[in-house]
Amino acid sequence: MDFEEFLNRLPMPTILLRWNLKVIYQNRAAREFCAMWEKGPEEAKRTKATSPIPSEILDRCRVLKQQWVDASRANTSQTSLEQVRAHHPRLPHLQATIHLKQLKSAGVARPHFLIRCENLCPDTARSAPGNSCLPALVGLTRREQEVAQLVCQGRSNQEVADNARLSLPMVKKHLHAVFRKLQVPSRTRLVALAT
Repeated sequence: MDFEEFLNRLPMPTILLRWNLKVIYQNRAAREFCAMWEKGPEEAKRTKATSPIPSEILDRCRVLKQQWVDASRANTSQTSLEQVRAHHPRLPHLQATIHLKQLKSAGVARPHFLIRCENLCPDTARSAPGNSCLPALVGLTRREQEVAQLVCQGRSNQEVADNARLSLPMVKKHLHAVFRKLQVPSRTRLVALAT
């Protein structure tokens, strides 16, 4: 069930770590988020997303891990340890929510860390037309962003073509590129990602 919940969050920037803080999974959006955290938004756009998991996030995982161990030794409830947040030291709109997930099938195994990364855009960026708060969208071209925005407004391919002054085959080409880059299988998931 935890893995299913994890998959439902994709393509949101998501990282899954083992108890020893080794990466099990990190999607492309999460790699882009880590690059934005380390290098800043402008530099992250220009460079390939190869940044490690930020130390602030790993430090919060270590704190949560120690609290879990202490609670286990004291035989106290660990339900309050299920989630913590890590914030970027200089960019307050960048944050990560860390969930401690116990695998149901292995009662003796130690939990894993499920990290959901968020870019809570500053108000100035939010008001810019066509601007998105998700780091994954920085990889889209201007036209792909325009097509994605129109699709998220519920418009058909023909309406997108008319509005954006594109041919129908070109709209389909841009839409397939959006799906591929954002790792979404359908319009419905694209709309869910944008909301």
